[in-house]
Amino acid sequence: MCDNITRYRNEFRRLLTKYIKKGVGIASRSYPFNGGTVLIYRIGYDIPSYDGKPTQKSNSLSSALERTELFRNVPKNISVEGTIVSAIEPIIVIIKDNNSKEWSLEQAKIDIDEAINDILTSVNKEKELAVM
Repeated sequence: MCDNITRYRNEFRRLLTKYIKKGVGIASRSYPFNGGTVLIYRIGYDIPSYDGKPTQKSNSLSSALERTELFRNVPKNISVEGTIVSAIEPIIVIIKDNNSKEWSLEQAKIDIDEAINDILTSVNKEKELAVM
């Protein structure tokens, strides 16, 4: 499964670079949990591009989300089936179950489209974007 996640992360990053401006960095980190993985991508001018090592595996999605430090008071009984993508510049959050089709290169293309669409619909049109 780790190889699928690594390939997915590399493909997602490659596709994301097509949408960001020169000089903008992409940092990613993975938060595995029993049943899946949470991926966090941070995009910005002062961010060095790197893929952080996965954190220690959490027992639950709730614990993994809290470890990202983006979420607080997450209900203990939440779960994920398939893929959830949410993006508000400068952060993209992807939550996936362990089904190998969710980690395919084709799914990375679908997820990029969803993330870019989220970013474009969530920002003020007058704000300078790191993407596009």
